[in-house]
Amino acid sequence: MLTNTTDDGTADEDVAWDAVAFQPLSAKPKHMVVAMGDSYTSGEGAGSYSPESDRDHGDSDWNACRRSPNAWPRKVTLPGQTKTIGALADSFDPALDFQFTACSGAKTFQMTQGNPHAWGLDGNFHEKTQIDSGTLSGDTTLVMLTIGGNDARFDNKIQTCVMEGCPSEASMKADIDNAVTETRTVLEQIHELAPNATISLTGYPLLFSRTQACSTLVSASQRVILNNIAEYFESKQRGSRSR
Repeated sequence: MLTNTTDDGTADEDVAWDAVAFQPLSAKPKHMVVAMGDSYTSGEGAGSYSPESDRDHGDSDWNACRRSPNAWPRKVTLPGQTKTIGALADSFDPALDFQFTACSGAKTFQMTQGNPHAWGLDGNFHEKTQIDSGTLSGDTTLVMLTIGGNDARFDNKIQTCVMEGCPSEASMKADIDNAVTETRTVLEQIHELAPNATISLTGYPLLFSRTQACSTLVSASQRVILNNIAEYFESKQRGSRSR
């Protein structure tokens, strides 16, 4: 049965059903790929966002997940392929099934199973939690994601450094430790639903260049502190990936 009623919708859109066409494939796609996580995966800042993920700013159905065709998962070339994931997906190549659920601002709780605590929050807006989106299965071959940076509140730490001075290193590391613990839960739930998939948890880049001088409100000493914290985060995430 076809319906326009969904858990994460309002069922107030007019939908005219006409016909549905199916094209049978000779075999299951070799690569069944899912890209999940936060703005580093969705492509925030890369532009040309898909319409459903960048609409109605300020309205009750606002969505700013901002999934971009220029996001890094679409630039990946898989083993045995000569074209990128994005090129294969755009040409409907039968070798690939690509699902893209990453959402700008996402925190770990907006990925894990169960409805979000509130619809419309920055990071999930009016979408199902990413793990409950229906994109993961035993057929999934690869899951790519970044997550945890918003839990660790890196944006807040940079602002605090500028306005008040950087928080203590111990407090920043404690936030990261908590974020990594929650990230481990995300990875476990992904593995539960996609037990045959390779899960690639990608780290975050350094916040500031270590070699190039730049004009910034963040002092040189503060940039060193924040970069050291970013490296600590990466090392802790590496530990969670090895388990």
